[in-house]
Amino acid sequence: MKAVCFLAAKLLLLALAGLRRMGSGLRDLGGGSRLRLDRVHNGFEFETLVANMLRRNGFDEVRQTRKSGDQGVDVLASKGGVQYAVQCKYYASPVGNKAIQEVTAGKIHYGCDCAVVVTNAAFTQSAMELALSTGTLLWDGKALASMLR
Repeated sequence: MKAVCFLAAKLLLLALAGLRRMGSGLRDLGGGSRLRLDRVHNGFEFETLVANMLRRNGFDEVRQTRKSGDQGVDVLASKGGVQYAVQCKYYASPVGNKAIQEVTAGKIHYGCDCAVVVTNAAFTQSAMELALSTGTLLWDGKALASMLR
């Protein structure tokens, strides 16, 4: 399963890199022509931004899960036959192990192929180690900013 996820990750990152060609500075989080991280003020808006970023990049069946009881997954998406469980963390400090643990469980719960944690911040060393051993993809603030350019 890790091999499927890592191959999918390569394809996903190539696809998301296409956002760089779209320019910078989005008008809103959703229906406008551009996506802007600087317009995000809370976790729910961040989830919407991530979901819209995936939609713009050709993901199918992108949907946000319910606000509570989501089993550690905020956005579900598919592309190229690969199902993604995405947890979004809008934090001021580095994201720790708990997010990786939650999205890994959520991936199983929703029957997905790949778990992803995306944040506007960074990840702790421990979180990066756990992600490596579980095959969880991590997109930090730098990666996200690059995807939104």
